[in-house]
Amino acid sequence: MRSKNSVRHRLCRLEPLEHRLLMAGDVSVALRGGDLTARGDAEDNQVYVAPSPTGGIRFEGRDGTTINGEAFVDFRRVRGDVSFRMGQGGEDEIVVAGPLCLPDDLRVAMGDGAFTLDGTVGRVSVKGSLSVQAGDAGNVAILNQVVVAGRTNVVAGGEVRVVAGLATLPDLSAAVFSDSLTIDNPYFPLVPGTTYTYEAQYVDEETGQDVGEQIVVEVLSDTRTIQGIEARVVRDRVWRDGVLIEDTFDWYAQDDGGNVWYLGEIAINFEYDENGTLIGTNNDGSWETGVEGAKPGVQMAADPQIGQRYYQEFRPGIAIDQAKVLADDETWTVPVGTFDDVLRTLDTTVLEPDAVEHKFYAPGLGRIMEQSFDDHTGEVIKTTRLVSVELNGQPVSALVPADGFSGANAVGTPSTGVVFRDETSIRAGGEVFIHGTTFHDEAKIRGDEEIALVDTVFRDEAVLHARGAASLRGVRARDEMTIRGDLDLYVFDSKFLDEVEAILGGSDNRIVVAGSWFREFEADGRGGVNTFEADADSFFGELELRRLTRV
Repeated sequence: MRSKNSVRHRLCRLEPLEHRLLMAGDVSVALRGGDLTARGDAEDNQVYVAPSPTGGIRFEGRDGTTINGEAFVDFRRVRGDVSFRMGQGGEDEIVVAGPLCLPDDLRVAMGDGAFTLDGTVGRVSVKGSLSVQAGDAGNVAILNQVVVAGRTNVVAGGEVRVVAGLATLPDLSAAVFSDSLTIDNPYFPLVPGTTYTYEAQYVDEETGQDVGEQIVVEVLSDTRTIQGIEARVVRDRVWRDGVLIEDTFDWYAQDDGGNVWYLGEIAINFEYDENGTLIGTNNDGSWETGVEGAKPGVQMAADPQIGQRYYQEFRPGIAIDQAKVLADDETWTVPVGTFDDVLRTLDTTVLEPDAVEHKFYAPGLGRIMEQSFDDHTGEVIKTTRLVSVELNGQPVSALVPADGFSGANAVGTPSTGVVFRDETSIRAGGEVFIHGTTFHDEAKIRGDEEIALVDTVFRDEAVLHARGAASLRGVRARDEMTIRGDLDLYVFDSKFLDEVEAILGGSDNRIVVAGSWFREFEADGRGGVNTFEADADSFFGELELRRLTRV
């Protein structure tokens, strides 16, 4: 058997440093025999772990939490495991953020609260195994560039999210802004004096009530300078059933290549009580390029290419939105007219992976429509349409020429996904959402509620167990896959190179397949009234249905 420890130490490059430990405070951290152990008391503890300026690991207390009686403690001589043992009774938050290399196992035992392994800013490499045990109200998130070399075992009473962006983060330093306020990209023109008005009618999923929404977007003559770049200010207000719920000021600039950059925003969110009385405001979602790690994104590429993915905004923990270009030749009709050569993008965010939107842009005018989708069924649950567009108070059908625009897309660094190299077991009392993840060895995923898999690769056997619904979109599986549970199963744009077996429960269930390829698919409806539906774009080398009616 080969020795892995020597390899781990060499790759992590953690240099020795003597440090005097103060064993007092909400969280105590001790380094013994190369292992680093953090113990929290029974109160609320918030611990943020990230690289230290000296090249090691920093344990930082937040919101009143102290580390060994201090605001933070740095360690450099870490050769073994990193462990968290949090006392029961409080609601803890633990964040381990990159770029960081952990030389051996990472172990977490906690009750209520949340644990996040965050590779958003830089990769987190766990050279040993990953073990997370969270309580009945404990949630677990593994985000962006995270690689686990050893076995992974995650058990949480709440939800588990393993989500990566898989998009390119554009490089602002490589962009030139000679005339940043002239924003004439035909898919996202920003001409001062323009007012866009959008409307939507939909059903609130929580209350079942009909909701009316109006959005007014105004391109102002105001500007704001951000890191030496003069940006155009755009005001975006949202009313729900006639009540103002959001007032945002966004900042955009166009580079010489024709890319429209998003440099930040100030958001004012209005809070009301059950009687509709204003009780306060907050600035959740606000960010600015260069402040607290925020980096700009591209709102619209100069030359959008189908399949292209790019970050639109990038503030870790606050705003990590991305777009993927789906089409550039569609025709759509909205109240202001019918448009050809419409660009369609898929917009998602790592922080809310179940929020799925398509946005539609007409050349010469800009955004004409948005659609929100159910992340499992793919059904449209909300449509927002452009109902009027005016320039200095006069209706217009175009703001800039629809064609003749040329440019070069911004360069940047593509982010990688989450990678599990050894056997993986994930069990959640709530929903499981997995996006942009590769499983190299056997995977067992169980959610006592729903499971959603997006842009995920399985290179070995996989077993999924869920209740309510399981959805697979953009999944690639090389080996056998088994799907169990009293659930509805939705499979879109996926490919399976070995047998897939679906075993449903006793309720009335359905299987819906679209745009997918199966070498062999077997499904058993068990009890209830069950249906199977597949579109003409799907292929089955072998198909066996038991107790399912094909529709």
